[in-house]
Order: sequence, then structure tokens, then C-alpha cells
Amino acid sequence: MDNPKCKKCGIELKAGVNWYKAYENNHTYSCRECENKKKAQWCKNNPEKVRAANKRRWESIKSNPERLEREKERYRELWKNNINVREGSKNAYYKREYKISLEEVESIWKEQEGKCVLCGKELGKGTGKFAVDHNHITEEVRGILCTPCNLKVATVESWYYNNRERIDQYIKRKVEILE
Repeated sequence: MDNPKCKKCGIELKAGVNWYKAYENNHTYSCRECENKKKAQWCKNNPEKVRAANKRRWESIKSNPERLEREKERYRELWKNNINVREGSKNAYYKREYKISLEEVESIWKEQEGKCVLCGKELGKGTGKFAVDHNHITEEVRGILCTPCNLKVATVESWYYNNRERIDQYIKRKVEILE
């Protein structure tokens, strides 16, 4: 028997390569790519069902310690071995926290030549030993700092915003005395 063709895109299907063998039994004859697109569209159209299924799956995993450990190990391996998962996760983090993409962070990194803006220390890319410095009020990204400098800036910034009125009053009094 000749290899079947995907009923959607027409490519020749090879079991285990681009076609799930299980599909042969129900004669769907779809390639992985078309099946994944179909599944993604279904998930997009049925978010409540997806959330409910994920919740049921997670509850089932949590109730079985052995299965929970297997899942953790599977995700550790996936994270360790798949650069796309790590990069996608980082990109989602930067988008969520700082409203910028991973590409923008890398652009800032190159602009700063991989060094902390304040102290000039070499930053360890890939070690997570750096921080994206941003204004907590405007959410504007200012640069990439080493962790110690970022903590100092955050401390000074929060101290200043919490005491701004007192600082302004103090400066006005000193200026009035000098005049």
C-alpha cells in the first residue's frame, strides 16, 4: 500500500515522521501540522473547555505523587533540552513584566555591550544574573543592570517616591534660608 496523503494539505504521510499512526485506524489521514492547527483552533474557540480540562488534568496529577514527580521531571527535561521552550518562556515573561520582547532585551544588551549601565560589571547572559531596570510608575525600561545595582536603584527610587514631599519641603526651606 502506498503512503496516504494528508486530506488537508496533500503531503505524503510517513508513519512516525509527520503522521500519527493512531490516525490510520480512524482514517483521518492528517499530518501532524494540520492536526496541530486544528487542535489550536479548537482550543482558541473553546477556552472554557480547555481551562476545565487543564484543571482536571492538574488535579489528577497532584493527587498522585509518582505522576507529579514524573511530570516535573518531564518539564525539567523539556526546559533543559528545548531552546524554543526557554526562549518562548523568556519572551512571555518580558512581555508580561516589562511590555517588551526578548529581541528588545537583546538589543539593549548589545547596546550596553553586556555590561551593567551603572557599575560597568560584565553581566552573565544565560545565568539570569541581571535585571531589566524600569520605572515602576511609567513602566518605561531604562536599561539592564546587575542585580546589586538594580536593588540599590529600586531602594533609592522607592525611598524618593515615598518621601518626595518632605524632600521638596526641605530643599525649599534651604533655598529660602540662602536667599
